Amino acid sequence: MCVPGTYEKVAEVGRRDFLKLAGAAALGGLAAGVSAVTTQAQATARLAVSFSASADGQVVTYTITLRNDGDVEVRDLYIAGKVPEGASFQAVVATPPGAWFRGFEAAGTPLQSAVWLAERVPAKGALGPFRYQVVAGAAGLAAHAWVSWDRPQRGETMSETALQAPRGAAFPFANTVDLTHPLSPATPVFPVYKPMEMTPLFTIDNGGFYVNQLTLPEHIGTHMDAPVHFAKGGMTVDQLPLTNLIAPAVVIDISGRAASNPDSQLTLNDVRAWETRYGRIPAGAAVLLYSGWEARIGNAAAFLGTDDKGGLHFPGFHKETVDYLLQERDVKGIGLDTPSLDYGPSQDFIVHSTWLPTGRWGLENLAHLGRIPPVGAMVLAAPIKTANGSGGPTRVIAMW
Repeated sequence: MCVPGTYEKVAEVGRRDFLKLAGAAALGGLAAGVSAVTTQAQATARLAVSFSASADGQVVTYTITLRNDGDVEVRDLYIAGKVPEGASFQAVVATPPGAWFRGFEAAGTPLQSAVWLAERVPAKGALGPFRYQVVAGAAGLAAHAWVSWDRPQRGETMSETALQAPRGAAFPFANTVDLTHPLSPATPVFPVYKPMEMTPLFTIDNGGFYVNQLTLPEHIGTHMDAPVHFAKGGMTVDQLPLTNLIAPAVVIDISGRAASNPDSQLTLNDVRAWETRYGRIPAGAAVLLYSGWEARIGNAAAFLGTDDKGGLHFPGFHKETVDYLLQERDVKGIGLDTPSLDYGPSQDFIVHSTWLPTGRWGLENLAHLGRIPPVGAMVLAAPIKTANGSGGPTRVIAMW
C-alpha cells in the first residue's frame, strides 16, 4: 500500500538526479515516441512511458500510459507530465484506477507538471491513461513525461518528447460564440440609468450614407466595468492592458438553482465543485457565471426581477467567492449573464467594491454562456475605448 513518505523520498531524493537526465534528453530534440531510461533496476523492472499529444483549438491534451515489460511488479510510483513553458495547466481529464492526482506542481518554472501517485504496475502489464490538458501559449508545444518508483528498487523512466506541431490554419479555432447581446433602445438598463436613444442622422436616401446618433450610459447591455467604476483613481477602461482582455474562460453553471431561486449566488462550494470536476482554475482566467438569465433579456421587468415594491431579483457573485478568487486564484476578471456582479437584492454592492478596486474587470449582461464549454475556451472582451471611461459596451467573443 502506498504511503506519502515514500513519494516524498522519491520526489526529494530520487527525482533530483532524474530531472537532470530529463532536461538533457529534452535538449537533445527527441522525436515523438516511446523510450525507457532506468537506473538501478534494469535487470528487474523494464518500465516504458508512452506519451502523445493532440490539439483542439487552444487546448492541448497529453496522454501518458505506463507499460511494464519486466517480470517484477513496480510499486509506489510518481508520475509527472510536463506542462510546457508558455502554456497553462487546465484540467486532469483521466486518472486510472489505483492512482490519484496529486496536483499541479512547480507552477511558473521550467519543471511545471501535472503529477499523480499510483500504487502499482503489474509485471507484463500496463497502467493508464493519465490524461491532462493545457491551454496553449504558443503555436507549437513540446513536452515529455517521466516516472519515478521506489519498489522493487528505486528507478526512473522518461518518455521521448511528444511534439505538438504548429497549427497551419490561418484561424486556429474550430468554434466561436458571440457572448454579446445586440444593443438597442429596448435593452434593459439598471434603474438608475436611462435607456439608450437612437436617432437617425442620415440615410442612404437622405444624405447618401447611413448614420445614427446614439445617447446611452456607459453601463448598458453587454458591457465591462473598469476598476475606476468603484475605485477612485482606479484604471479607466482605456487604460486596461490589452493582455488583460484575453483570458481562458471558466464557466460555472448554476442555472438549475437560479430557475427556482432568482436570488441565487455563485458560492465558494460551487467553485470547489467545479474544480473537483475540471481541475484548478487556470492562471489568468475569466470566471463566468451562467445562470440562464439571458432568456429574460426581452422583458426588462423579468430581466431585472422587479417585484411589486421595486426590489430587484437576479443571480450574482457571493462576496466569499470573490474573496477566494482574489486570494487563492490568479483570475483576470469575472462576468455573468445578469445586470450586475452583485445579486439583485444587494444594497451595498459589496462584490463591485471588493473586486474592481484590485485592478480587475467585470462583465455584465453576457449572452450564450450555455453554448461554450465549462473549460477550454478563450474569451476576448473588447470594450469601447473611451478616454477616462468607467466602462462601456463590450463585444465579447469565445473561441476554442
